[in-house]
Amino acid sequence: MEKALEVDADCDAVLQQAASIRGAVQGLMSLLLEDHLREHVAASNPKAMKELEPVMAVLRSYLR
Repeated sequence: MEKALEVDADCDAVLQQAASIRGAVQGLMSLLLEDHLREHVAASNPKAMKELEPVMAVLRSYLR
C-alpha cells in the first residue's frame, strides 16, 4: 500500500487495496473479540456464554 502511494498508482487499485486491508483487519478484530469473550469473560459461566451470543452476533455483523 505504501509503495503504491509512493509511485502514484491508479486510484482504483489503491482504493481496492485499502478496502481489502480494512476487511481483513475487521475480520481479525471480530475473531479476537469473540475469542476474548469466550476465553476470559464467559469461560467459567455457561449462562454468561449464552447471554453473550447475541452480543457476538451484533459484533460479527458490525465488523463485516
